[in-house]
Amino acid sequence: MLLVEDDEYLRQYIARLLASEGYRVEEAEDEGQALSAASRTDFGVVVTDLGLPGIGGVALIELLAERQKATTFVIVTGLLDEGLPSSPNLDRAIVAVLTKPLDRDELCRVVERAFDIHVTRQTGEQAFNGGVQPPKSILVLEENPDDVELVKQYLSELYEPTPEIVVAGRVQDAEELLGQVDIDLVLSDLRFADARGLDAVRRLQKVAPDRPLIVLTGLDDEALGNHAVQLGAQEYLIKGAFSLTSLKRVIRYSMERKQLESELTRLAQTDHLTGLSNRLAFRDRATHALARARRNGEATLAVLYMDLNGFKAINDRLGHEGGDAVLCEVADRLRRAIREVDLAARLGGDEFAVLLEGVGTEELALQAAHRIPEILEVPLKCARGMPVSFSIGMSLHPAHGDTVDELLATADCAMYSAKRARTGQISVASRKTEGPN
Repeated sequence: MLLVEDDEYLRQYIARLLASEGYRVEEAEDEGQALSAASRTDFGVVVTDLGLPGIGGVALIELLAERQKATTFVIVTGLLDEGLPSSPNLDRAIVAVLTKPLDRDELCRVVERAFDIHVTRQTGEQAFNGGVQPPKSILVLEENPDDVELVKQYLSELYEPTPEIVVAGRVQDAEELLGQVDIDLVLSDLRFADARGLDAVRRLQKVAPDRPLIVLTGLDDEALGNHAVQLGAQEYLIKGAFSLTSLKRVIRYSMERKQLESELTRLAQTDHLTGLSNRLAFRDRATHALARARRNGEATLAVLYMDLNGFKAINDRLGHEGGDAVLCEVADRLRRAIREVDLAARLGGDEFAVLLEGVGTEELALQAAHRIPEILEVPLKCARGMPVSFSIGMSLHPAHGDTVDELLATADCAMYSAKRARTGQISVASRKTEGPN
């Protein structure tokens, strides 16, 4: 990290403090030394004063932020937060403003969070290039009507137009709303009649783990705040102890961090060649589908395990690029052949799977499954006249398995039966089997 401070005593104090926390700190006393250091090193975090001689701290931040996009900036200043200039570049770059005299624990916490944001940005640079849009809808979870009105006033001053604000006085109400309404951000207290303390965070994260959550409370308890962040909250703010500018900054970074996390999760569950879900995503979705079926007594679900016949010959003749083109075309046709509620995945190589939910009976499952081989009746142009077809095995819950592993294993066995038969028919599993696929 880079520390820019013209007060030698304060600079040495901050440098020693952060070094004792394990950070590698390079010091600069003015913008010249700072720019020179930045030309040699990409810094994760820059801690800087605003009242620097020469061009000043704000201009320095703008220069460094332009050069190092993933760098985050912590300002140490004697100015009030509201006195800072605002621009899209500055709003993105500055993650926190600390007012002198400094609090040791707060400085360490803020620097740690700044590095967290830096790493998230750096990791997501390739995956996520879109800007963070202001929230369009915000859920305010708060029992006190006066605090609700105060939050509404804050938000109306921060955003034009004002986001749609949905209010809930109980955690149970919030849980229901999060399942019904499109919410971009949650602002929540920690004191409710139906939940106390961190229980509210746990429950909100369970029903909406993809929504950024900021805890906004009167409980001035740093340990509680840290626990809330560990449980999934993006930030912890004390009522009456933050400025409008800092609230806007926290909202922005909370949404940015959550969007990056969601995008990285999506990429981790996507087959990079075909764009279908991968084996990890298929297992996750099937696990949840089975849990719903057991909990709600829902209709039968089915797993189709499919292998491409003739793919080895295509690879041998057309090479890997030709084989990849065939896989992509098959995936595209498969995607269009299934219902919106179903899931298609590439498990690896030339093996695919489809999860059919709510099919009711074996007969209805077979009707849905018979649409799959039809997608290859029209020859694939990229296969250059070489025949391509599916061998398909089907297993049903609960007849052929109670777990994802069992359903995949029985469907896989049925698929090999279909391949041996060479009839082009779908083979249905005959019994449960033990062990994973």
